[in-house]
Amino acid sequence: MISGLIWRFLPRYPFNRAIDAIKFVALLIPYPILSAVIAVTVQCVGGFSAWEDFGMLWRSWFTSSIVSMLVVTPVLLSSFQGDSRRFVSPVSCRSSLQRLKLELLKIGEFLLAVGALSVIGYFSFWGDVSIEYMIILPLLWTAFRFGQREATLMILFAIGTAVVGTAQNHGPFIKESIAQSMVLLQSFMSALTIATLVLAAAVQENRISAAQLKQANDELEERVNARTVELTQTLQQLQTTQSQLVQQEKMSSLGQLVAGIAHEINNPINFIHGNLTHIQTYTQDLLSFIQFYQTHYPHPAPEIAAKAEEIDLAFLQQDLAKILSSMKMGSDRIRQIVLSLRNFSRMDEAEFKRVDIHEGIDSTLLILQHRLKGKPNQPEIAVIKNYDSVPKVECFAGQLNQVFMNILVNAIDALEEAAGMGRWSLATVDSQGVDNRSNVTVPTITIRTKLLNARWVQITIADNGTGMSDTTRQHLFNPFFTTKPIGKGTGMGMSISYQIITEKHGGKLDCFSTLGKGTEFIIQIPLRSN
Repeated sequence: MISGLIWRFLPRYPFNRAIDAIKFVALLIPYPILSAVIAVTVQCVGGFSAWEDFGMLWRSWFTSSIVSMLVVTPVLLSSFQGDSRRFVSPVSCRSSLQRLKLELLKIGEFLLAVGALSVIGYFSFWGDVSIEYMIILPLLWTAFRFGQREATLMILFAIGTAVVGTAQNHGPFIKESIAQSMVLLQSFMSALTIATLVLAAAVQENRISAAQLKQANDELEERVNARTVELTQTLQQLQTTQSQLVQQEKMSSLGQLVAGIAHEINNPINFIHGNLTHIQTYTQDLLSFIQFYQTHYPHPAPEIAAKAEEIDLAFLQQDLAKILSSMKMGSDRIRQIVLSLRNFSRMDEAEFKRVDIHEGIDSTLLILQHRLKGKPNQPEIAVIKNYDSVPKVECFAGQLNQVFMNILVNAIDALEEAAGMGRWSLATVDSQGVDNRSNVTVPTITIRTKLLNARWVQITIADNGTGMSDTTRQHLFNPFFTTKPIGKGTGMGMSISYQIITEKHGGKLDCFSTLGKGTEFIIQIPLRSN
């Protein structure tokens, strides 16, 4: 009944904290006091005992009751408590075999404590050696090394030893009066029980506090690690955003510069190109007039003949038309370059509109024409264009041209790297793009456009350069990732290109590559923006 009441009304298991163990003892005291008063009074009233023995009888009844409660109740409460921490090692175990070894060691240690208590009890009560105070040592050992249940069992064993020895008229508690012997025995058992219970509760409280502290420390470390990861990701995002803003600002400034140069060149070149037609007409008229004059006056004056010979009139008549034709071709080339620069920058048009992506690709190739030409250590880079019939696409034209520029520059870099490794010789190249002397395919960039369906268009840019490994390809679109030497690449080109295609246009940008064979980029964007 007492155990049930304590289990019901105490706020927690009373042997996990020292203060709760003290409360437990305090809660027990009123019951044996009241029980002793009632029982001894009934005995005296009924004539079973004399009133003059009331005090001795009350002390005997009280001590026996308090001892029985202090022993039986902890045993019952420890049994109700499922986690007794029995044979739990503070050392983390890595395998079931290690755990088994530690449990066997704990069992052996507990049996050793029981053996020590048996030896001390035997010499104290049957060996006539007054060392009963040493019984506390195995109890302390059990309280520190084991759980509350083991400590309670040791108390039962110690009390049982004392009771049996005293009952057999052995030990230090034997006095002239049985009542005095019982009072001494029960006082010994009470002191032993209370001290062990409070000590075991203090040890348990320390264990729980240490476990809670470790758990709090682990949680704090997890939170710190999570916060560190979060801050690292935030810092990386800020660095990426900053670099993208800087790169976009550079591209914007470059676009404005290109647009300004194209605009400034466009006016004078248009003036020159427009007047070349008239100059050709005037020159042709003058040459016709000179021929007409020579036909009618084949023998001019000596001074005129000498002057004609001095200026080499015959050569002038033949070369002047060629010079004008060359000037016409040069002005056409300049006008084409200016148009390509304007198409690439798209600064004079709305940022988002329908454009011909083939014009953007061709403009980008024209700007990169100087890198496609042959060099002393590599042949000319062949460009194969397979354009499908693709309608105009709603897009950010300037940004899409920036993507074409980044991919084509990387393709040219890969082809130049392969040429530096001696893949191609400088032999003559036929119309099929094959080196006739070495029978090795020349450096080639292949550009294909294809209408996938009524909503999507695909642009493929492939090269037969050095290619890349799977590890490199997996990190290709990460910010600041580059395989180029320091100072040649920022690691932001492909990251920005991926952002432009996926975020700005809602499309896809994939890369397929085989090390030593080449790389292929596939761009898919919708024809109309959502």
